[in-house]
Amino acid sequence: MLAAVGVSSACHAQSPGSAAIFRPEEYGARGDGRTNDTAAFAALAAALNRRGGGTVVLRKAMYIVGVQRHDPGSDAYLFAPQPILAFTGCLDDVVIEGNGATLRSASGLRYGVFDPRTRRSFNPTLPFYERKSRAAPYEAMVRAERCRGRFVVRDLVLDGNADTMILGGRWGDTGWQIAGSGIVLQNNAGAEIIENVVCRNHPLDGIMIDGVPYTPNVARRLTNVVMDRNGRQGCSIVGGGGYVFENCQFSRTGRGPIGSAPGAGVDIEPENESRVRNLRFVGCRFSDNAGPGLLTGGQGSSDVTCVGSVFVGTTAWAAWPNAPRYRFEDCTFIGATSNCYGDRKPADATSFEGCRFTDTSPTDGPTRIFLGDATGGPIVDVSSAPNVRFSTCTFTLRGLGRLPWSTAAIYDSCTLEQRAAATAYPRGTWLGRSVVRGKVDIGGSTIAGQLIVNGATVSRT
Repeated sequence: MLAAVGVSSACHAQSPGSAAIFRPEEYGARGDGRTNDTAAFAALAAALNRRGGGTVVLRKAMYIVGVQRHDPGSDAYLFAPQPILAFTGCLDDVVIEGNGATLRSASGLRYGVFDPRTRRSFNPTLPFYERKSRAAPYEAMVRAERCRGRFVVRDLVLDGNADTMILGGRWGDTGWQIAGSGIVLQNNAGAEIIENVVCRNHPLDGIMIDGVPYTPNVARRLTNVVMDRNGRQGCSIVGGGGYVFENCQFSRTGRGPIGSAPGAGVDIEPENESRVRNLRFVGCRFSDNAGPGLLTGGQGSSDVTCVGSVFVGTTAWAAWPNAPRYRFEDCTFIGATSNCYGDRKPADATSFEGCRFTDTSPTDGPTRIFLGDATGGPIVDVSSAPNVRFSTCTFTLRGLGRLPWSTAAIYDSCTLEQRAAATAYPRGTWLGRSVVRGKVDIGGSTIAGQLIVNGATVSRT
């Protein structure tokens, strides 16, 4: 389950134009890496909200942010986070020009569950949803909600500094399902552009997106964004559509001091009857996450395309695309993939075109590779899902990995090779010309093209 993130501020936009420049130093910020500048950023955001838009200009400096108010009488938090850059309802453009600046969470802030009397950490039995014992360092460092103009963030580092947090007990259904993300985008009608941004070491998500339904001709684009070592997800997408991720990294989720399920690089998990549609990942990397690199939760998402991307599974599946119309083109999968979506309608089933699958560690990445268990397993576990399609794909397995386990998949003009002594079962329908090398059992398959297994042509059926 994903945690709800509360609204940090509100505005009644006046909309006189968004050309106004807002600098945190004009509101008292020091940017010296020591002084806590939370109040200055909150005052800046309040002024911009009153105007209805504007441009925030930062220096290439270190701004310390994150303040908690001890509030034992509150029904929301025992240690309540204070807003930082929170924009709500702005009619004109909101642009944050980071210029290489870093916003870093102050050291020693609390996160988790604490006893209201003693202020000490305690671990309740989960599930646990008593809000008045919670603590969060911030709900979001940067938040945009219900804005109608463009929302743009460029050239900025958002560092949650999770290693220095005072960690309390768990909250929610599993792990720490408490607010604490780098960027939150929620129900913005205007364009959303995030460029050259790093979101790292946040206790919850690097970025959380709860967008409006897919709207053609409205740009929603994240380019060169690094989401690294966050607690629950690199990126959570719980609603909306039309987002394009270009050259983004989703890495090492759950590898820091705080780790919560699912621990995915990207988790596409529609909530509250929302739908997630029309996502595109181009040239992205999903690597070394505690959970799957790309994960779908439930059937509320569809029409997701990944092009030229790399998926590296080290302790969990490289990908878990269990929803309709997930398509992978020219992608590389290192480690096992599971739970592909099958359907009687071939167009709705998961498809892989021109993809490469291997169990060999990359030269520029982690050395451990996940194959299901220590003795190895299928590089893709299709199981009985019908019409999952592999077209012009290459499987090169040099270690304990086995070729796909399937009963009703489609293999079209593929090359498959394994060295493991265990038998693999890549069964289904064979089209085009495919070559298989290794110990396999294809019993029950339909041969509709040319299939060569260990040098011998298999008769058509």
